[in-house]
Amino acid sequence: MNEKRFQCKKCDYLKCIAINKQMYYCNHEGRSDDMGKLGENAIPEVSPQWCPLRGKHHVW
Repeated sequence: MNEKRFQCKKCDYLKCIAINKQMYYCNHEGRSDDMGKLGENAIPEVSPQWCPLRGKHHVW
């Protein structure tokens, strides 16, 4: 596994909407997932496959 992976919890594009649950999503315009949903009540340990920053820049 040489692929670089970002941790979403350290990403500037991570957003949270809290109404009944905490909904985490990616706010990056270049994401290939239309909704950008990352998780409910928990942030994923590593970025999803559709992350536009995955494999670029620094490894967190």
